[in-house]
Amino acid sequence: MMKRIELMKFMAPLVGMSVLLAVLGGTSAWYVQRQQVTASDSIAREVHGLVAIHNLYIVIREVRYQLNQYLRFSDDGRLDEIAGLDGQVVQMLKESQQLSDKPMQRAQLQKVAEGYQLFAQELAAARKLPADGRHAILDKWANTQINELILNPAQQCVLLNEKIVTSTNEVNRRTSNQLTQVFLFLGIAGSVAGVLMGLTIARRLQRSLQELHGFVAGAAGRLEGLSEPFPAPPTGELIELRLGAKSLERRAIQVVEQLQQREIEVLRNEQLAAVGQLAAGLAHELRNPLMPMKMLVQAALSGPANSGLQGRQLQILEEEISRMETSIQSFLDFARPPSIDKRRTDLRPIVEQTIELISGRAAEQNIAIECEVPKIPCELELDPTQIKQVLLNLLLNAMDELGSHGKIRVSVELGTPYVEVNDGDGPVATAAGVRLVIADNGPGIAPDLLDKIFDPFVSHKESGTGLGLTICRRIVAGHGGQIVAANCPERGAEFRIWLPA
Repeated sequence: MMKRIELMKFMAPLVGMSVLLAVLGGTSAWYVQRQQVTASDSIAREVHGLVAIHNLYIVIREVRYQLNQYLRFSDDGRLDEIAGLDGQVVQMLKESQQLSDKPMQRAQLQKVAEGYQLFAQELAAARKLPADGRHAILDKWANTQINELILNPAQQCVLLNEKIVTSTNEVNRRTSNQLTQVFLFLGIAGSVAGVLMGLTIARRLQRSLQELHGFVAGAAGRLEGLSEPFPAPPTGELIELRLGAKSLERRAIQVVEQLQQREIEVLRNEQLAAVGQLAAGLAHELRNPLMPMKMLVQAALSGPANSGLQGRQLQILEEEISRMETSIQSFLDFARPPSIDKRRTDLRPIVEQTIELISGRAAEQNIAIECEVPKIPCELELDPTQIKQVLLNLLLNAMDELGSHGKIRVSVELGTPYVEVNDGDGPVATAAGVRLVIADNGPGIAPDLLDKIFDPFVSHKESGTGLGLTICRRIVAGHGGQIVAANCPERGAEFRIWLPA
């Protein structure tokens, strides 16, 4: 966490300036793109409108030409040519009106449309008249009206469109100049900001190097046995820092070697202490059954000749020998745990078989055992014998605590993530697995034993080696799982075993 805070102190100004420049650059690019799209659309529209109006103007002039030719040669075919051009004029008028978005343009085009509509009506009426009357009407149109009512407004539209295109180009040019100035400003501002940020980071880095140099010198001094650290030089040069780090490395290696040697000695002492503790526990467990055995043998030796051991005496002797055998086996399991033979196994039959083993004793003690297992297989990579040993040990312990009556609940839960491991930063969830829970409604675990319940030789029972739970934890850990003990909210103890799927 501290490393992240220190790194953020250096990177925050640079990141902030980079984000600001990125936002400004992105906004400017978006603005430029929008301006270009708007300008391109406007110019394209005006150019298309100009072309459409210009084509309309040319077709109307063609109509006037054909009209003059008719008046000159009295050729009715010329009137047919004019009628054939009528569709083109109407289509071009419609296209020009669609492309025109200025009021003045629309007004002139409206004049053109009205004038041409009047011309078309009088042309249709004139074609029904005799030649003399027809010539009089069409001559009036050819000399004056077609120019005043149609061609002049069309020419005004062409001129207006040319002015609009010129104006749009001028606006685009001014916009381009403004954008050039903006980008020039951004370039200069970015360069200045980069220099300022570089100077700021350099000053902070220099101070950090000076502090680091002081730390290195101080650490080297302490490793050498000095009471006061070396003072940090004001320069904070990298060469001095490198030399100090090399010196610190050499001294740290020496200290680490000394610590490793001491760790080996401490480990050896701990091993000797563990052996002594194991020997003391073994002696205690063997002395208890040996005492009644010794008393029985002495009584037999001091009694009448050939009296020997018989009846209840032999039964007691057998019980004590079995007790010794059990204790010795527990110590052997603790000192030399058997290897784990994992194979894909369904956990449900193991649970059910183990409960069946103790069902007779449970009935004698008036203890009810509830078993909850899934209906689908719980296949895991495990050693069936060792997992059965763990479950049997926990069930027998629960029965010892309950005494003459009580209830034990055994449940198997699929797809349960383990979230009880703590690495110093809080609970950590692992991959999904299977959770096996053994809970009773007995007196529970004493608070002073709860934190060390899995330690060797820890037990509150008069009989027993105190190794059962230690062996259980070792077996579960060998399967890559976890076992935890806790007291139930109401009463009783609960052991939770998590095994990976």
